[in-house]
Amino acid sequence: MEVLVMEEVQRQLKALPARTIEYIQPAQVRAYALNRLPALYATSEEGARKQKLRAKMNLQDKITAAVHQGFSAVQQDPLRRMTHHSLSVNETQAQSALHDLQELLQRPDLSWENVVRITERALVETRSGKVTWQRISDTDYEMDWDSGEVYRR
Repeated sequence: MEVLVMEEVQRQLKALPARTIEYIQPAQVRAYALNRLPALYATSEEGARKQKLRAKMNLQDKITAAVHQGFSAVQQDPLRRMTHHSLSVNETQAQSALHDLQELLQRPDLSWENVVRITERALVETRSGKVTWQRISDTDYEMDWDSGEVYRR
């Protein structure tokens, strides 16, 4: 549920005026929305995928509405300038690290839900010789994992 809410917050943020965005803490909107939505628990990756699919199919309208209400509540909250939980401070760094890993592994589908599985697979393939790594200093280069060739973007 957290991933779906985060995606919806990002989608709705894009529709807001830049001046409004300056005063909004996405973590507060997410917390507001998540507190109004059912929790979805899973004990396996397969179970998590099924729960996410179920939420997308059955709860997307509720997610959209809860996030919309979250934006309204956060904008009207006189306490919104309070000190935020330290996790929200590191959130940008975490998203940046995930983005860097998506580029490194050339896996735009990489998410916090599958980062361990996909990274583990890349390491196993490297160890078996199926994938080789090459250090490149210029970020204008990209590696084709199938051929092993490096080319300019």
